[in-house]
Amino acid sequence: MDLKQILKDDLKTLEKEKTGLYNRIRSILDDSTFVKRIRDQYPQLPVAPNLRCGAWYVDPSWEQVVREPVYFKSTDGHFNNWDFNIRRANLHVLPVIERGKGLIVVDSTRRGKRLPDALTKTVPIWCSVINRALVQKYTIPTFDTALSTPSYAVSPSEHSQIEGRLDAWTNRLLNSTFDIPRLSKPLRPIWITPSVSMLPPLSGELEFFPIICLSASEHVPEGIERRHGYCYVQGSGDDHESWSRGLTPPEFWRNVDQIQRADDEDMPMVVDAIVSEARTAHAFTSWIPIAKVQSRIMLASTPAPKPSDSDIPTIYVADSVPDDPLSTSMLVLQILHGKAGQRQFMEALPRAIRFTARHLNDSSRDSVRIVGESELDAALGIAMVVLAALFDGDGRYTGQSEKHEHTKKSIRTRLEWIQQNFPGANPSRTTMNRINEYFMSPPAMRHWAK
Repeated sequence: MDLKQILKDDLKTLEKEKTGLYNRIRSILDDSTFVKRIRDQYPQLPVAPNLRCGAWYVDPSWEQVVREPVYFKSTDGHFNNWDFNIRRANLHVLPVIERGKGLIVVDSTRRGKRLPDALTKTVPIWCSVINRALVQKYTIPTFDTALSTPSYAVSPSEHSQIEGRLDAWTNRLLNSTFDIPRLSKPLRPIWITPSVSMLPPLSGELEFFPIICLSASEHVPEGIERRHGYCYVQGSGDDHESWSRGLTPPEFWRNVDQIQRADDEDMPMVVDAIVSEARTAHAFTSWIPIAKVQSRIMLASTPAPKPSDSDIPTIYVADSVPDDPLSTSMLVLQILHGKAGQRQFMEALPRAIRFTARHLNDSSRDSVRIVGESELDAALGIAMVVLAALFDGDGRYTGQSEKHEHTKKSIRTRLEWIQQNFPGANPSRTTMNRINEYFMSPPAMRHWAK
């Protein structure tokens, strides 16, 4: 066997170890121990896992954990793509920061970096924009509104370019429909990684609310390091669809004792059993009413099986249409993932609008619920369309979709209504584009699914 083939086989083995279930879970458990140590060092501070990746490192049973996730997206901090995205304003966490006198944001990153861009740039952008918005909204001249970034991760040139965009982002937030809760102190990011030799002292009366940007994973060469009994994988919580076999962070932590006892050989079987049991047990999820429209539209907080209480009007976004006869109070819309689903989504919109109007026009009906079977993206999109089609700009039900003309801003406002009650709501760019296309097409084209 020549050297080239040996190197090729070694690379295959390395990639297999990176995506191996056992290695990922052992790495997450190791990193979560570090996160717990930081939590214990600052017990007064609330802990907020960054959506998706961060949730793997934070035990939701901890008293300090913020119940609604935060979402600081790394791409909003990528070079020349910097942004304060109004869809990820994270305003729901400001009262939590005021009460707790700060916040710990937990995230991680894969090989090549000590900190993800979400922590080195997206969070600092957020802190500065929030501070500037508060200064303008509440006339607070003493607030420090300067941008703060780690010099070892952000160059002076990049820092300066981000600074030049802050005022425009601040105006975007102030011109939105969001209510910005007042803070008594400005926000200031502080960075902690497993490589720090000394933790910053944060006791006593500070002049700011510290936002600790905590990167959970160790920085190791090539993102992987052989250790006793397993291979440590940096940033194991990232891209969990590629390795988790359907396991989610809540189920991981709910069954962590059982998972910790499993060896490399048994781990897939243990995880599969947990996932199967979870799908059977979660037959129902909580409903989130949209307050702006007097709770007449409600969204499921998580994907869920078809609700059994079929007397309540419900739009159910399913992977397939069931064979059993359905109640007239249940509209099942088959919307697949991928390109095929985009066409199905567009065809489903007029049906969803007519179904909602029919039931909300009925004086005996108070609300309509919307839920997805396996994911929330299409359900969120349908909720936005219903809100735009049947409610005016003040949230009043009109029931007459043809009277509403929309712009991208008015459509985005409907998402803001949802996010006021459901901060984690974040439809994909594709879904947003389809919604814009639907409302900005000639009116006759909005009824092609009749």
